[in-house]
Amino acid sequence: MTKAERITEIDSSRTTGEIKSINYKGDTLKLPVKEIKLNALIYNPYNGRIRSSTKSFESSNNRLLNPEKPEDKLIIEQFLYDSAIGKNEKTKDSLRDNGQQEIGIITKDGVIIDGNRRAMLLNIIYNDDNSKDFFKAVVLPDELADNEKEITLLETSYQMGVDSKVDYNPIEKYIRCKELSVKHGLSNLEIANIMAETELRIVEWLNILSRMEDYLIYLGSPEVYTRLEKREGHFVDLNGYLKSYKTKQNNSVNWIYNPEDVTKLQNIYFDYIRIGIPVQRARILAKPTSSSSFFCQKTIWDDFVIEHENIKQTYTEESFTELKKQESDKSNEDLIRRLDNNWKEKLEEKLLDNLSFNEGNLKDIIETYNPLKILKRVLNSLGQIDCETIENTTLEEVKKTIENIDIKLTDIKNKINI
Repeated sequence: MTKAERITEIDSSRTTGEIKSINYKGDTLKLPVKEIKLNALIYNPYNGRIRSSTKSFESSNNRLLNPEKPEDKLIIEQFLYDSAIGKNEKTKDSLRDNGQQEIGIITKDGVIIDGNRRAMLLNIIYNDDNSKDFFKAVVLPDELADNEKEITLLETSYQMGVDSKVDYNPIEKYIRCKELSVKHGLSNLEIANIMAETELRIVEWLNILSRMEDYLIYLGSPEVYTRLEKREGHFVDLNGYLKSYKTKQNNSVNWIYNPEDVTKLQNIYFDYIRIGIPVQRARILAKPTSSSSFFCQKTIWDDFVIEHENIKQTYTEESFTELKKQESDKSNEDLIRRLDNNWKEKLEEKLLDNLSFNEGNLKDIIETYNPLKILKRVLNSLGQIDCETIENTTLEEVKKTIENIDIKLTDIKNKINI
């Protein structure tokens, strides 16, 4: 259906007798609710509910999604369905049994501003049994199909700027902030007003997104935002840590670090985010408190970094970009899952061993044990050593370590007159 045909179909749609009040361009409009044929509607490709998915698709396929093309309509429908898998069946049952209870909002030329997921489910129902072939909505007075900025502003205001934003993937709000700021030129205060947040919160979200984008670049998959799923908490923490370390020499750190050290910290943190360790455990890497993290203790940090780099050098990873070229029929998510699974299979155990070993070292430093408890812990640790597992490549280092232990024990004996 062409744009002109959509407009004609929408204009002639039956009204239900209901009235819905909405705020539009600063005015309160009381608009009649219409029953609009599903084929007269087009999905909003800038929908904040699925923006991470659409942007990931567009960046890795080097093209924009066009909801007026049948093949792209199906892609958008799948993204909408995947955005709320746990709710879809219940919502479909409600639509079948009770009809559409929540009224949507569309533009004069058929772009769905509010109600994309409901329209998608109605399309599924219609394809199943040819029922429910209309969508109840009010119609805005303007044609906006070619106006990305206005569509984005309206969708943000009507959906992400109200309580329903809690239904969104947590990553979506960060992407929307950047689009409004960078692409559409809004100030942080203007964004805050649209999203019903404080200006400080918007600044924080933009900074957190910068860390997320650094992570995607580090992994060779820029703007593939779906790779951030279930990792928001890590980036919230990391953003705070880096802010602390970059603004000044942090007093809780017992050594003089430089910007390169902070970058190294960020990259190592990224590796552990990729493994998927819990947010709470990841904090031991970087939390800016001398009693809480490796970075605050130079002796631990240096040894930890050396071992970390040695471990990573044992594995050469495939490029996401090259894989995408070779297997263009595969989704971003399938390729990323393969890359991450291979990476974890080769490195996860060793990286976690390095983390655990240094967690023990940090505990030895920060906890107040009396000498007897420390000696008992050392004795217990020595008892765990299986000499049969010592590798030839580490034999010289093992001998050197034993010599150092001997020297330290002799020093302790002399001090207590043994």
